[in-house]
Amino acid sequence: MAIPLAFATGLEEKFIPSLWDCHVAYAPRNDYLNITITAVYLTVHRIVLGSEAVSALMYVMIIVAIPVISELIRIFIEGNVKNGGNVEVIPGLFSLVYSENRGVAFGLFQDGTVFFSIATAIVIVVFSIFLIKNYKKSKLFSVAASLIIGGGLANLIERIFQGYVVDYLSLSFFPPICNFADYCITAGTVCLIVYLLFFSDYLKKGKKDIHIDE
Repeated sequence: MAIPLAFATGLEEKFIPSLWDCHVAYAPRNDYLNITITAVYLTVHRIVLGSEAVSALMYVMIIVAIPVISELIRIFIEGNVKNGGNVEVIPGLFSLVYSENRGVAFGLFQDGTVFFSIATAIVIVVFSIFLIKNYKKSKLFSVAASLIIGGGLANLIERIFQGYVVDYLSLSFFPPICNFADYCITAGTVCLIVYLLFFSDYLKKGKKDIHIDE
């Protein structure tokens, strides 16, 4: 094994002794299954405790997962909806369509692929720097940044390799057609606004300074 059993069991006994007592009776200490169970329990436990290493890995997984999921959905849409034009999922409310977007999110500002690709890349770099520097300080900010980075990266990949972004989500009460990555960016932006308004030390310090000046 690449990871010594003594190291794995030692970590387990340190962090989750109750779980160790529970499952050690059912699996030999030299059993690969035991090591696997140990690793799973440790991962879950450390996420609950907010371990810095596991938290960082979780944010990376969000960033990587969004482009992967977005690409899989795009392939499905191109294979099943592109020729059909419009597929009603929930009649009168939600439909799948095929639209080539050469602008930004929600189909705005068409025919600006190069400019928006550069702008998206800059946003990704900026948020990545902020995430690297601040992921230990706020989970809400880190999730927001991860969603924005992942969504931006998904759209950027499509722009670079196709020259456009495929949009496919159409809601009857929201005219612009968008895609999975757009909603990730929107969710990240909402989380970021909530963080800035209610949890950011920067804004709190700003309010205190204004109060002092007055």
